[in-house]
Amino acid sequence: FRATVTALDAEGDPTPNYGQESTAENVRLDVELLAPSGGAAPAVSAATGFASFAGGVATATDLIWNEVGIMRVRAGIGDADYLGAGDVLGSVSENIGRFIPDHFTTVLNTPSFDTVCTAGGFSYVGEQFGYLTQPEIRATARAAGGTATLNYTGDFFKMTTGTLGAREYSATTGSLDLTGLPGGGDPAVSEDGPGVALIVFDSGSGLAFTRAAPVDLFDAEIELGIDVIDGDTVAAASNPVTFGAGSGIVFSNGAEFRYGRVRFVNAAGSELVNLPVQLFAEHYVDAATGFVRNTDDSCTTGVSISFTGFTEDLSAGETCVLDIGLPGQSGVGCVAPAAPADQFAEPPVAGSFNLILAAPGAGDSGSATLEADVPTWLEFDWDAATPGDEDPSAQATFGIFGGPRQQIYTREIFN
Repeated sequence: FRATVTALDAEGDPTPNYGQESTAENVRLDVELLAPSGGAAPAVSAATGFASFAGGVATATDLIWNEVGIMRVRAGIGDADYLGAGDVLGSVSENIGRFIPDHFTTVLNTPSFDTVCTAGGFSYVGEQFGYLTQPEIRATARAAGGTATLNYTGDFFKMTTGTLGAREYSATTGSLDLTGLPGGGDPAVSEDGPGVALIVFDSGSGLAFTRAAPVDLFDAEIELGIDVIDGDTVAAASNPVTFGAGSGIVFSNGAEFRYGRVRFVNAAGSELVNLPVQLFAEHYVDAATGFVRNTDDSCTTGVSISFTGFTEDLSAGETCVLDIGLPGQSGVGCVAPAAPADQFAEPPVAGSFNLILAAPGAGDSGSATLEADVPTWLEFDWDAATPGDEDPSAQATFGIFGGPRQQIYTREIFN
């Protein structure tokens, strides 16, 4: 800012001899902080400062005050002693300011995403994941010379979620589904001490990679950027401020993403013996390999079984899933708990849900349709004729059918 000072006599007239002494006197400006109350009040500085007095008047055009707020100044003798007679003070100026910061400097923490299947070191495409360590930015308000402006607080703190530039997530591979992120309150902005803004991001219910056609295994490289700006358009020295630049935000135990599904396999056996039915997790590797058993999956939950479509002599209630009891984890467990090794496993063990059906017994031959209700990211287009993904299903058959029981004629011939 600039200021002009006039040396006056007792009658209020300019004194043209001021500043013409053998050792020329100059002028200083004492700061009186008006707001914020109790804030910092550094001295006024300048690169050049006041020019020599001429006709009792001197002007400075490059005065600097390295703080935020509103202040006033009072002129005084440059060395506080005029020709040995002591100091002389002028009247207080009108209000000067509001002063605002020149820029922000930023310090970022090291955030991390939570690998969904921590034990297996992977996450599924379409499955939501969130932060284990939330991204945080500490933005310090600074004067042009680089000093922190400690008065950037209270009413003079002008940064909010709404003043920040657009929050932007980007991924090197895959398309991100951001509908689970928080709305207008993210990131949250608060004061973190004099002159410092704390900006904290949240993942809400989670991000996810959009699931469509099967994709090869890939490692996620996700960046998060935002422009740090306040309500006075004071901005960070380098925008956008970016987390994970170049290599992506780290994951807690592996950034690998797999396109998965849960698969059923038809099964048949005697009505007198418990019937194992294969139900297991798979993931897609690439076009040449296709789907393989996902033996790393020991995490998937939310899987339940239902019976429909009973045929022949098999009726509802005549078979059930060996489980911890009724309804058990499967939802259709037998009343009596099975031996631990035979119980339905959810989450799976090495990708297998260990599904075993109880034998219905003599006279109860027939079949039933099994359907597994699985998370949406593990459904698949099993019925290619109908668009969209479905839960997996299979047929379990007890007994061997040799055709109709009625016979017109039969014989055996031996040669």
